[in-house]
Amino acid sequence: MATTKLSKVENDAMELAADLDAAPHISTWANWAIQEIWEDRLWPFRRRALAPINVAVNDSQVDLPSDFDQQDNFQLLTPTADAVKLWPVKEHTLKYYIPDPTSVNNGQPGTPAVYLTPIHFDGTKHILRFYPPSDKAATIGGDYYIVHPILNKADSILIPPQWDHVIVSRIVIYIKEFEDEVDIRPWERIFDKHLNKMRNMITRRTDELPGFVHEKHLKFLNRALKGVANDLDIGR
Repeated sequence: MATTKLSKVENDAMELAADLDAAPHISTWANWAIQEIWEDRLWPFRRRALAPINVAVNDSQVDLPSDFDQQDNFQLLTPTADAVKLWPVKEHTLKYYIPDPTSVNNGQPGTPAVYLTPIHFDGTKHILRFYPPSDKAATIGGDYYIVHPILNKADSILIPPQWDHVIVSRIVIYIKEFEDEVDIRPWERIFDKHLNKMRNMITRRTDELPGFVHEKHLKFLNRALKGVANDLDIGR
């Protein structure tokens, strides 16, 4: 897939703004612009397949990749007979029934059926916690959304090249602010126009965002936690 180097959007913004004094700051502003657009929503180009993660007997959590930002879906891949999608359950909801769901002492290990949200961050890495603890060796896969790294001039931008102009228009605003331009609203309108067009052309169903649980899944979750509670209240 074609990519754009950071230096290209920097140069394009500098030419458009016609201000060489901004050069020492341009890489910082370019990275800020990319991060702002990247985090605007869960764009499809942020999505990556999760490389299968090994789960040992009695495991109740696994480390997620270093570039993890937000979850999309998780699945139990093997053993094949147990392959199933893991459904999200809020941590406080599960703990209402099970004080320590990551401990095998709170119940018999079995086939993992749900994962806890929010995804836990221990200060250095993200951790996927699931329940019940696995009663056999298994693998977990799925999809997730990645963070965008901070770039140097020779590095490639992860946003597809057709949206370079959106990045450039945001960088120009930083340059105009640096220049103390009296009225930057025309530049802000240009950026807003470009970003809104990008949003409209790249759509995503809001009911598929992480953490959303359809009513039809409630019965499945009850079955998955059979013996824990008669009625699982997702909104508790």
